[in-house]
Amino acid sequence: MRTSFYKSTLLSLALAGLSTAALKDSINTLTYYEQAQGFKLLFDSTANSFRNNFVNYAQNGTTTTTLNAGWTMDTTFSDPDRPGVFFRAIKTTAAITDNRTKTMYKDMDLRMEYRNNGNEGVVYRFDLSYSSNWGTGIELGIDDNLNQRGWITAGAAYEVYAPIPQPYLTFNTGKWNTLRLVVKADSVEHWLNGVKVVSFRYWSQSFRDSVAKSKWATTNAARFCQTANNNKTYIPLGYWGFQADHGGAWQIRKLRVLHDSDGTPNRVKLGPVDTVTGVFALMYGPRAKPEFHLEGTSQGLLVSAVEGTLRSVELLSLDGRLAKRVSVSGTKSDLIVETNGLQKGVYLLKMRTSKGTIQGKALIQ
Repeated sequence: MRTSFYKSTLLSLALAGLSTAALKDSINTLTYYEQAQGFKLLFDSTANSFRNNFVNYAQNGTTTTTLNAGWTMDTTFSDPDRPGVFFRAIKTTAAITDNRTKTMYKDMDLRMEYRNNGNEGVVYRFDLSYSSNWGTGIELGIDDNLNQRGWITAGAAYEVYAPIPQPYLTFNTGKWNTLRLVVKADSVEHWLNGVKVVSFRYWSQSFRDSVAKSKWATTNAARFCQTANNNKTYIPLGYWGFQADHGGAWQIRKLRVLHDSDGTPNRVKLGPVDTVTGVFALMYGPRAKPEFHLEGTSQGLLVSAVEGTLRSVELLSLDGRLAKRVSVSGTKSDLIVETNGLQKGVYLLKMRTSKGTIQGKALIQ
């Protein structure tokens, strides 16, 4: 299915004259498609960027402005999985104060990468009425001990739902893991390394039964995940933050969030990440008018000529070596360039048509 919004965004970026430097591969950045969707980057490799978005959690602390000094930034180091790519990460190495976002969030799609050697968590949809953020919110467990009880280990909705499949199938102790949390109205999904491990609806019968068997049946039971005492109504607008009061070291990178508000509704979607994020391309032609359409699909990059017919499409490495070539016979105006098997990175892209040659760059990630 073609996405006109995606096409128009690509054209706008291309005609804006983005430079090659703008396509440089980096860890703590947004892809162009994430930018088009409306994601916000919460850590951009500067210490202040994290501090600008988080403060210490404090009961009824609506005016809190400080963040524990234990939240620090790692020095630059390389990623063994991506040669030549260097990055920084937010880290903590001791038991420190839990934190929270400065602003409140409605529906959201939170994504990050992390690695750890202890018991931490991401707590979401909480208010400030309890002594800890987990008193009114759910904790997405981040625990590297795979021998823990299922409902408190990595990916769990702490004490409420165990991850399925069990985290040993999806979790890498000591290595970078991808985490995604989607909160949409009363529905929640936890994703670990691309696998959905928890999904539930607030105050459904299943949720009520699980809470009744958990510590929350006696710990702050009147306000756990509720807007008022015992009203069984989820908190639609709340804070989220990181738990770090158990100690242990962990690192956070590529931290970004998409959220809905009254001004920008219905951007957050449940389910798998849009496959368009797998392939992204910018192209430009000899004339300042639309001469092509581009669309990421689960099979690869869909290339369509607006005028004329396609002759060939090539992907080349930045030093000019041919990585992929698709020749076209007949009078086709579009085709899919399969990208499976190609290394991640930036490629030169050439599309030869009956009207001439169009060139650009493609970022495959």
